[in-house]
Amino acid sequence: MIQAIPVTIMSRGTDKLTWAGSPQGTFDLKSAYRLAMGLDTISPFSASWIWKAETLPKIKTFPWRCAHNSIGVKVCLERTGITQEIMCPIYQGGSETIFHALRDCHQLKCMWNQLGISSSKHEFWRNDLQSWLSLNGWIMSSLCATQPPWKVVFPIAIWNVWKSRNNVVINRKNRNLSLDMEIVKLLASRIPQIHIKHCFRQANRCANSLARMSFSIDVDFSSFDSPPVDLVDVFEDDLNGVCFNRICPELDVLL
Repeated sequence: MIQAIPVTIMSRGTDKLTWAGSPQGTFDLKSAYRLAMGLDTISPFSASWIWKAETLPKIKTFPWRCAHNSIGVKVCLERTGITQEIMCPIYQGGSETIFHALRDCHQLKCMWNQLGISSSKHEFWRNDLQSWLSLNGWIMSSLCATQPPWKVVFPIAIWNVWKSRNNVVINRKNRNLSLDMEIVKLLASRIPQIHIKHCFRQANRCANSLARMSFSIDVDFSSFDSPPVDLVDVFEDDLNGVCFNRICPELDVLL
């Protein structure tokens, strides 16, 4: 702890304590805790892909917690002094690390295989935790013909596996991995892949009306020799210079 308090060279001859754990040089409990627990060796983790993931907000937070070793597996709890037991509470088949709880348990491997992960897919089975999360969070392709992109399926899968684990450990319920897999597929199929938002075009009613009408047209490109019947009045008002005040809705409202 003493070595973590360097003496500043800007003290002008007087002693001044500076805490190396924070950019401001002031002492804080968070950096002291990380120093005491030896957590400062953890490599920095970029979580930007997590917040851009196409999934539910409550699911987005789970890979973020995993990447920071802050879920309640036995190894993480033992590291913080909450428990001294690190064995898997379900099968007693080794230490319950995050990898063990979400991927490496012998029963979970069957579920991952059915979701499209083969035993020969070495990058899935061998990466460290942060690389594993990032790699699977970016895969745009589908691993099975009937599934959404893997970047949609993966966060739902690990979140549901964790819920299933807690049902066994906390609620004393039997684990049904077949049902868990069906839940993953169902939730993934309900995540919308395309979000269309109507952008108002500088209060131009003609452009706004055409853009809104395009949502109901099946073809990719349409051209008109004359104004569509529903927009004749709009075009005539535009020709005559008629204008209206318009209050735009919130940006996150889908039109």
